[in-house]
Amino acid sequence: MTQSSLYRTGCKYRHFYESINGAEPTCIDEEIPFEIPESWEWVRLSNLGKIVGGGTPSTSNPAYWDGGVPWITPADMRSNRGKYISRGSKDISELGVAKSSTRILPAGSVVFSSRAPIGYVAITENELYTNQGFKSVSFFTEGLQDYIYHALIGLTEDIKQRASGTTFAEISGSEFGKTLIPLAPKKESLCIVKTIEVYYSVLERIQAFRARYKRILSETPTSLRQRLIQAAIQGQLVPQNPNDEPASILLERIAQERTAKLGKKAAKSMSRIERRGSKTHATYHEIFSDGSEKDISDEIPFDLPENWVWCRLGCLVDIKSGSTYKEVEAGVLYVKVGDMNLPENKIEIRTSTHFAECPDNAIIPAYSIIFPKRGGAISTNKKRTVKNFKICVDLNTMALSFPAQIFDFARVWFENIELEKIANGSTIPQINNKDVEPLLFPLPPLGEQLRICNRLGKMLRTIEESRE
Repeated sequence: MTQSSLYRTGCKYRHFYESINGAEPTCIDEEIPFEIPESWEWVRLSNLGKIVGGGTPSTSNPAYWDGGVPWITPADMRSNRGKYISRGSKDISELGVAKSSTRILPAGSVVFSSRAPIGYVAITENELYTNQGFKSVSFFTEGLQDYIYHALIGLTEDIKQRASGTTFAEISGSEFGKTLIPLAPKKESLCIVKTIEVYYSVLERIQAFRARYKRILSETPTSLRQRLIQAAIQGQLVPQNPNDEPASILLERIAQERTAKLGKKAAKSMSRIERRGSKTHATYHEIFSDGSEKDISDEIPFDLPENWVWCRLGCLVDIKSGSTYKEVEAGVLYVKVGDMNLPENKIEIRTSTHFAECPDNAIIPAYSIIFPKRGGAISTNKKRTVKNFKICVDLNTMALSFPAQIFDFARVWFENIELEKIANGSTIPQINNKDVEPLLFPLPPLGEQLRICNRLGKMLRTIEESRE
């Protein structure tokens, strides 16, 4: 085995010399690629460990294969993720080891693909063998593998320049062993490894974000809109603020307001949903006004943040269906189911030419959502909002009137509801009160509702602008 010793001379202008097997030192200044700190040393890789080649047993003899002995090829390195490798896609047998030129590599060795291509690097997690496409390092002393792993990644381009071959470039074992390693003191090398791996971790996150961003950009505006709305109603669009008033208090206040407005009828229909157990093993129980309760865990479609609550839609809204009214030249704006086909996302006076005489109890108040409730119009999934004025609707239309403070978030949530899935009837589909009241509504704290709607609005405007 060839042994070399490197040393430097001089103060201001340093020169580097190498003695091979005790022979006369020769100057190697031309080989030194860059300056290193005073406390560092240049070392040939072959002085740090034994350079080990590999081999492949005959593929025509099945006795050499599938014997449980880990064995890798450069192709395995291509699909390997991370710093370590433990085995490849194929194993060999002990007989295959004996009948080939492959050599054992202990755990903690560094494997380096020497051809097709040059430069895959990993640390062995356990004893394994390689094919002839590797030049690996089995270290003389422990604790060098992490530093050398990163050093070889940084020196790969230099190693490629020293490769030779006509069919494909390959670095020989002797040439690989000549690789000059800038060796830092042990404590400093540990700090270097730690710092590099922190940067690698950040880089991996950036690459993951870039990949996710590219996937998002490839989506259609419609599917992207759906994903954003889904994230909004599941509490994933904005961070939670522990200083927000919990949604349970908001729900209690809404219940008190409904009871004051509607009396005993509202109180009797009210229920509340409790989450019990740990975050990872939660169960959900609906408690009714008479004190009875029911486990509804199998109804819960997704988990919510801690300060959100589930509630039944019937505990939040007033539900009205329309009728056929006498049309007049001036009166209450009369919205018919056909008006749902207009492109505006809000019902405004200019969107309908219908006016009607209707009783006060038939008027749909502001902060309502209207939608088709009968027939083929349900399949259009059209929903319109009434925020700042009063209307009446025809008998094919249903209205949900929300508390004003949660209306904007409710509108986002209801956009995610598919009307056909809540309709009943095979011949003529229809939506009744009993189909709407049990719907589960994810209620966030009021402060978070505002943040969600503000951010979602900006993101949806960006999507719309990108389509122009």
